[in-house]
Amino acid sequence: MEPDLKLLGGPLLGWAADDPRWPKLEHYLSRVREAGVPLASRRDRERLVERHLIPSLESLAFIAESGQLLDFGSGGGFPALPLAFARPHLSVLCIESNSRKAAFLRRVSRETGLANVQVIESRVEDIEATHDRTIDFLTARAVADFPKLLAQTARFLTSRGCWILWKGQNWRREGDLGKSGARLIEERSLSNGSRLLVLVPVEPEKLP
Repeated sequence: MEPDLKLLGGPLLGWAADDPRWPKLEHYLSRVREAGVPLASRRDRERLVERHLIPSLESLAFIAESGQLLDFGSGGGFPALPLAFARPHLSVLCIESNSRKAAFLRRVSRETGLANVQVIESRVEDIEATHDRTIDFLTARAVADFPKLLAQTARFLTSRGCWILWKGQNWRREGDLGKSGARLIEERSLSNGSRLLVLVPVEPEKLP
């Protein structure tokens, strides 16, 4: 049985008990559990709050109230949709190449009134250049090793933008951050045992 959403999520979200977003967030979680397309492992479907929602919300300390956020490989919507609930003035762009998952994201965003969410069904390398240098926060969770991910997404970030990545404890085995054009400014342990990384781009002339 899932733990009480308000009890666990309340301290992170700061919502009042009667905030109208609680039932909408509950609706989103129920949609993930019931979806015909696999959006979480069978085991995790009964632990979405602990395994997926709370780790998504633990990034809020690094995300401003407004700006542009791009979520790469959005899947079932973690972290993008919880962040969109928490930051209603933040513009959230979900990139998902799987048509069924993209359709799910559109449907559940519409059902929960998330007007600040846009879903693009595409591979990241096919995204139009109109989004280049417009993104303040680029998030990705369990998508790809960071050297490939950074290479594919660096063009989107503004000069003061950052990557916020959810990684396993052994993330350093994936490659060399410096050689990938990024600098680590924060690493935090998350409640589910994974790591949250906050990275900023490094100019080529400053690479080691």
